[in-house]
Formats: sequence, structure tokens, C-alpha cells
Amino acid sequence: MMISLDSEMAGEYLAECREHLITVEADLLTIEEGGAEIDEDLVSRVFRAVHWVQGGAGVFDLVKIGE
Repeated sequence: MMISLDSEMAGEYLAECREHLITVEADLLTIEEGGAEIDEDLVSRVFRAVHWVQGGAGVFDLVKIGE
């Protein structure tokens, strides 16, 4: 089921994407600063946020983002 990007739901999705991507950026910088010491919680949080954005992209038929 594809939903129009003009819908209220799309606006909410895009707003949440921005929030997730801000968090992902900060977490990736923290991971980078950690060097060889891997914080599995941060890696998992980044993975979940990116997966959320990717999953939502499918609802709106945003193929490039989904890939």
C-alpha cells in the first residue's frame, strides 16, 4: 500500500526521519571517537534508526531510500 507524499502521514514520517538522522549522525560521531572500542548499544541504536527510515520509505514507495 503506497501513501501519497502529500499526506499528513508523510509529513509525520519525514519529521521523524529528521529526528532519527540527527541521532544517527551524533551516534556515528561517538562511535568514531571510540576507535577500536565498540559500543554495541550505540551500533544497535544506529541500526534501528536506519532500519526505521528504510521501512517507512517502502510505505511511500521511496525506492532509493529503501535500498
